[in-house]
Amino acid sequence: LKDICKVNVIYITGNHDELAGFKLAKYVDAWFRNDDRVCVDYQPIARKYKLYGNTLLCFAHDGDVKKLPAIIANEARGYWAQAETVEVFLQHMHTEQVLMEDNNIRIQRLPTISGRSKWSSDNGYCSKRQCKSFIFDKEDGLTDVLYTPIRKEV
Repeated sequence: LKDICKVNVIYITGNHDELAGFKLAKYVDAWFRNDDRVCVDYQPIARKYKLYGNTLLCFAHDGDVKKLPAIIANEARGYWAQAETVEVFLQHMHTEQVLMEDNNIRIQRLPTISGRSKWSSDNGYCSKRQCKSFIFDKEDGLTDVLYTPIRKEV
């Protein structure tokens, strides 16, 4: 991918793998340290923001749906003023769901790519494993959504 465009890797702290995820992000950063086409943000902060065209993207592990719009408006106020729409991507519950869509803000939970474990099985978490990818246009915002199944190796 880096051969056709700049790649931004954004590390978001999770609730089960704070240290392992951080180490992986640092490793990726070190691997591409001499490649200006790859940028890795490994800061261990709760929410991260990117403005793409007129869309403000917010990445977080989780958040209170009622409080998130105000938090985003405060933390990313420079971007907020430039954005026509805000897309918020959460990960915590491992089940795809649009939690809120109002006033040009959409907050959604993404499906899981993580494998099954004893803990997830014991708690009845058995949602479909898939990667959800988004394609954004600088002017039109979100234009396409792609789903890629995560297949179990036999």
